Amino acid sequence: MTHPCPWCLEPLSRAERKGAECPRCGRPLGDGNGGAMRQLDVRYDAVVAEQGRRFLRLMQAGTPVAALVSLLAPLVHWGGLVLISVPLLAVGHMLVLRLYLVSESRPLLGRRRRFFHRWLTRLALLWIGLPGYAFTAIPVAGALAGAAVFAGLTAGVHYYTLWSLGREKDRQPLTGWEKFLLVALVLGTIAVLAALAVLTLAVGFTLTKLYAWLAK
Repeated sequence: MTHPCPWCLEPLSRAERKGAECPRCGRPLGDGNGGAMRQLDVRYDAVVAEQGRRFLRLMQAGTPVAALVSLLAPLVHWGGLVLISVPLLAVGHMLVLRLYLVSESRPLLGRRRRFFHRWLTRLALLWIGLPGYAFTAIPVAGALAGAAVFAGLTAGVHYYTLWSLGREKDRQPLTGWEKFLLVALVLGTIAVLAALAVLTLAVGFTLTKLYAWLAK
C-alpha cells in the first residue's frame, strides 16, 4: 500500500514512510513531535489564505447574484413550481460551497471530522436554507431574504471550516457541541419527515373518504 509524500505528493511505500525524509524530495516526513507530517501541516497557511480569497469573492459577487435570483424567483413561484425552485436554490448554494469555497480545505480534514463537517453543512442548509429561501416567494422583500440567507450561510460554513482546520492541525478531537448538534439535527429531521409522512397519509385518507361520500 502506498501513501503520498505530504510535500511532493509522490507515492511512498509503507517502509519509505517510516524514514526520516522523503526519498523523492528529501524533505522531512515527521512533524518534530513524534507524529507524521500531513498535507494539512504543509498546506495549512496557503489553503486558509486561498479560502479567504474565495470567501470574499462569494460575498462580493455571490450575494448580489443571490439577491437578483431571489428578486426574479416570484416569477416562477406559482403552483407546484415553488416546490421545485426553493430546493433548487438550496442545492445550488450547497454546490457552490462544496465545489468552490471548501474544495481545497475539506479534503485536508480527518475522516471523522470531514464526516461531521459534511453533514452539519448539509443539515444547516436544510434547516436554514430551505425556510430562508422560501421567503423568495415574496416580491422584492424576498430578494433581501435570499441575499441574507446566502451571505449568512456562506459565512457560517467559511468560519466553521477554518475553525475545523485549525483544530485538525492541532490534532484536537471533535467537541461535544458538534456531536450534540449533529445528533439533534438528525433526530429533528427524522421527526419532521415522519410528521410529514403521517400528515400526507391523513390528508390522503380524508380526501378519499370525502370523495367516496360525495360519490354516493
